[in-house]
Amino acid sequence: MVFLAAHLAFLPLSLEDVDSINFALGVADFDVAKHQPHPPGYPVFIGLAKASTSVLRSMHVPRPEIRGLAIWSAICGAALAFFLFDLFRALAGVTPGLLSRVMPFCATLVVVMSPLYWFTALRPLSDMTGLAAAVAAQSLIVSVLTGSGSASALLGGAFVSGIAIGVRSQTALLTLPLLGLALLLPRSGLRSHNRLAAVGATALGVLVWVLPLVVASGGLSEYARALGSQAGEDFSGVVMLWTTRTKAAALDAALYSFLWPWGHPIAGAIVIGVAFIGVLRTLGVMPRALGILIVGYAPYAVFHLLFQETVTVRYALPLVVPVAFLAVCALDWGRGTSTVLVTTALVAWSIALSFPATWAYGARSSPAFRALIEAARRGSPGQSIADHRPARRRATRGRLVAGDRHGERCGIRAAAGVASGARAGVAHAGRAMAR
Repeated sequence: MVFLAAHLAFLPLSLEDVDSINFALGVADFDVAKHQPHPPGYPVFIGLAKASTSVLRSMHVPRPEIRGLAIWSAICGAALAFFLFDLFRALAGVTPGLLSRVMPFCATLVVVMSPLYWFTALRPLSDMTGLAAAVAAQSLIVSVLTGSGSASALLGGAFVSGIAIGVRSQTALLTLPLLGLALLLPRSGLRSHNRLAAVGATALGVLVWVLPLVVASGGLSEYARALGSQAGEDFSGVVMLWTTRTKAAALDAALYSFLWPWGHPIAGAIVIGVAFIGVLRTLGVMPRALGILIVGYAPYAVFHLLFQETVTVRYALPLVVPVAFLAVCALDWGRGTSTVLVTTALVAWSIALSFPATWAYGARSSPAFRALIEAARRGSPGQSIADHRPARRRATRGRLVAGDRHGERCGIRAAAGVASGARAGVAHAGRAMAR
């Protein structure tokens, strides 16, 4: 409840990331071919955002289109604490009596209070909602793998896995490998009809959103064309390790994926170092729990490092989960006194970093949109404003940009560079949007 209240009080005043722009356009008029939102479409997330936007608008809440997206990050960030606790408790229960009773709680607190997790729970994006759905499915599936859950838990986990892909497609890499392990493990206590029912539940979860998505996209061929276009843009316009195979790119991938999520490379290096000790410990005394973690998170880690733009740190959000668990495992000895002390230190570090950023984020619109709005207010007729394409695209829908109507009257044209009549602040807006 504290986490939820702290985030609802600082929901953003404007959109910022290009993906948030696409999501807002999708809420207004869903059309994947026009990148409203971008492929693969995120139909479940857009459906949730449409519902919340409608409710907030009926309540006369300011900027309902923006807050209708961001509110799900706050809600799911708070709900995810319960799913994380269940997941960590199931993993710790693999070897009863080895870890202290406070370990699952402390590991959950380390994840929830980490700078990346805390800040992502404010943003009008699908990352936190997708992770919440994925970890909910994981906790149910892992309970079956560890013997604490029944066949009905597997059925629920399978269905949520299918739904989660419609929230954020990358969740398939977090849930389906674990589901496959549960279905193929010979001594899991599951009968043949339980396994078939789980497969059917996954398929049902997918069909819930895939059929409306294809219909709304104008048919399977039109959707496939939009999906292919997005894939081509990603491979040609995004710096990823798969296409940029250099030592510098590999170093950046490791830096942005494992160190910066903790707020600073030095803090990240300390956490990763302790987590490595946790790997050695779990390998010796809890190999089964380590194996489950590897199946649950290694596929996503490989995909992220090779095929995603790692400089976009929010993509590394799922990797915070296993790192936190392993780090706390390394420090959990005796009655857990050391675990509580280290957890307190990490929480204090996170608050020192996250709260000033949270305050600034919730108090003002993003720099790009502030610059565009200011240029629109002061601009003269016929003036040409050049900026980053997503910012231009959003400003043409001025009714959603920080609630400012001036954007609707702002004539904005794309250009290769900053036009002579453009304000200096708009050049900064382009660089800010690019970052």
